[in-house]
Amino acid sequence: MLLGDHARHPPSWHALTRVPPRLTSGKMSSRPGYHLVVDSGVAVVVAAGRLGVPPTRVLAAVRASQVGATKDARGRWRLPAGTVAALTARWGAVPRRCDGLDREPMLVLAALTRRPRGLASARAVAAAAGVSPTTASRCLKALAERGLVAARKESRILRGAAVTTPVWRVCWRAPGWEGRLPALGEVVLPARGTPPPAWSLPEHVWHLVWNADPRMVVLPDDAAFVAGRVLDAADPEAEAWAARALPAEAWERAAAFRGRSSRQRAVARQMAASARA
Repeated sequence: MLLGDHARHPPSWHALTRVPPRLTSGKMSSRPGYHLVVDSGVAVVVAAGRLGVPPTRVLAAVRASQVGATKDARGRWRLPAGTVAALTARWGAVPRRCDGLDREPMLVLAALTRRPRGLASARAVAAAAGVSPTTASRCLKALAERGLVAARKESRILRGAAVTTPVWRVCWRAPGWEGRLPALGEVVLPARGTPPPAWSLPEHVWHLVWNADPRMVVLPDDAAFVAGRVLDAADPEAEAWAARALPAEAWERAAAFRGRSSRQRAVARQMAASARA
């Protein structure tokens, strides 16, 4: 069909959305002079190895139709590159391990190595590592027993009051970091989830809105206002929450407010870049 004919007779919606059989069979195009490059995918066990999860977990996601996959001539599941990327964003990836650590401690340790200022609670660590708060607490205890992380008490403003709270940080003086860093550098943390279209401010950061009713704050409409309060508070727990909750545009608008220091603008730019990553 010529280009003009295609414009006069556009294909139907069904034809545009249906996947041609040749794209899933892995066969070469029958048109002379053209070769079809097909992503034949990887086996379930290979994808599981890249993600650092049991193959049964990948199979469960495939059979539940949570991800796209095809079967080869022998009836075995194959995962295309896009599916592996989607699972990496959802679960994270731990291709290699060090010190005999399981997958979850590797995620927690990798998250802390990328937070030089530390994280102020197990819940903040859980959000950064993409694990549950219970799992984060268990991992932090195990890592602390090995001398890899430690919680040091610092004075912070939390919920409108000055309190002394433990801040979790990596113990960089512990021996053997040269051997751990390559494996930790390959860890991919789960992508941050996007918030619902309209949602309220969680109670653990209500202290940011000290001169108003925090229950009246609606996100994302008031996201720039909240980002500005986070910059003013310099609260690690609030920053950990805001880093995954507020959009890049909110940080950019907050940085443009009058009276911002150069440090605050630098933090806002970093937050905006992280939100877009």
